[in-house]
Amino acid sequence: MNAIGIENLRCLSDTGLIKLKPITVLLGQNSSGKSTFLRALPLLRQSVESRTMGPLLWAGRFVDFGSFHEAIRIDTDKPEIIFRFQFTLPKNSEPTKSNQPSPALLEDLDILLTLKVFAETLQGMTRTKECVLSFAEQKLRIEFESDGKVTTFEVNDLDVLTLSNHQYYSELIGNLIPSIEKDFFNSMSHHLFSEMDKYVHSKREDIVPNLALGSSEAMLANLQKHLSDTNNLWTINNETFQRLKNLIIAKETEKLLLAADEYLTQFASHINYIAPLRATAERYYRIQDFAVDEVDSQGRNLAMFLRNLTDEERHQFAAWTEKYFAIAPEVQSVGGQFSLKLKERGGNTAFNIADIGFGFCQVLPILMELWRILSRSPHASLNSKQFRFHQIPENSSPVRQQVIFAIEQPELHLHPRLQALLADALLSAMSAARSVNLELRLVIETHSETIINRLGHRIDNGDVKRQDINIVVFEKEHANAPAQIRVAEYDDEGFLTNWPFGFFEPEII
Repeated sequence: MNAIGIENLRCLSDTGLIKLKPITVLLGQNSSGKSTFLRALPLLRQSVESRTMGPLLWAGRFVDFGSFHEAIRIDTDKPEIIFRFQFTLPKNSEPTKSNQPSPALLEDLDILLTLKVFAETLQGMTRTKECVLSFAEQKLRIEFESDGKVTTFEVNDLDVLTLSNHQYYSELIGNLIPSIEKDFFNSMSHHLFSEMDKYVHSKREDIVPNLALGSSEAMLANLQKHLSDTNNLWTINNETFQRLKNLIIAKETEKLLLAADEYLTQFASHINYIAPLRATAERYYRIQDFAVDEVDSQGRNLAMFLRNLTDEERHQFAAWTEKYFAIAPEVQSVGGQFSLKLKERGGNTAFNIADIGFGFCQVLPILMELWRILSRSPHASLNSKQFRFHQIPENSSPVRQQVIFAIEQPELHLHPRLQALLADALLSAMSAARSVNLELRLVIETHSETIINRLGHRIDNGDVKRQDINIVVFEKEHANAPAQIRVAEYDDEGFLTNWPFGFFEPEII
């Protein structure tokens, strides 16, 4: 996923497309919209993990937006919430998990997908109103009524619905994106075959399966390979070519939507989230035989997760936290219970986490989940030496798993010195992810001036490239105004450009 944009969600009028870089930092005053943007990420995950009647589960195990009517911006004149996703579908895509063939592509497609959702009148359930998918200079647009009736199907300037007298309805093909019942696409294939008869006659059964999607230039070249010499004079503006191109796109739409839905589902299922209020430490924890796959969003199962690690894994985690945070966690069993203890660097005694500063129990779930993401990567063979500052070249392997880790207020209850160390840990994790072929994206909502300054210092020191960090500032003119988005950047010396004057300063009254 390259970028995400949102419209009409709470105070977010239109964020534009916000790039997801290795580290994306969200800043702004309270109620400025930054948390709303970040929480849209776990919203997607809880939506794809649950069986729902519509595309989104507004209240779930990660976040609670209430309902569509509570989530939509109050003063909007558009009764819809819009999500935009910018990503790349590779040319050599594997078959989908449903064993449906992937769309035939002539090249990697840079996709811009727009989903508009609304609440139906009777039951108030969220439904998809419009789906727009663009690639190269091609544009595909489908509109649905509340009962699922397809009212618009356009491919560029071709009104596809005029090719048939039937009424078609949506069909839920996956988790987020609806499609149209299969008979519609069978009809599109028939129209394409009929059109091809004018140019290839008996060869059409061999040619049509090889007609694939791409830019107009690529699709024209692909067509001309299979047509007679008399058609080689076509240009991309030729009306006959334009019609054939649009029919090819219409025929491949089902596969294209399915591939996009599976891409979004995979993206959403790899979103990890830590909430702003983490669970407080307990003196003792009951021993239970639950399998723990990840640290939950509030860190309530942190102790159980740590206990379930192997001795070697606990040693590796402790070595990393001691190196970057000067503490080493350990687990001690006491009868049918166990305790979580921390030992400070250079100390000989481990103290119960309940007796140590509140900040440590708040930051430990972040460190634990970050380490879990890296250590459980398919190519990981992790040790403490990989967590260091240096520029690791991008892995040339075409298979790179993307994982999003969204964190709210990681600096909670931390002294500025520990906030700086946390920034160092995030940067080291970013570098380590590349070494294990993991495309890690850290999305951080913070109020910490220390973290911002530390990132700039590390850029100036050559520990990280400025292009790897995106600073997104959410601003409001007044309490009831929609959020405005400002993108700030570091220069090569670690100073911020396009930075709002006096951002961290109080107003003089």
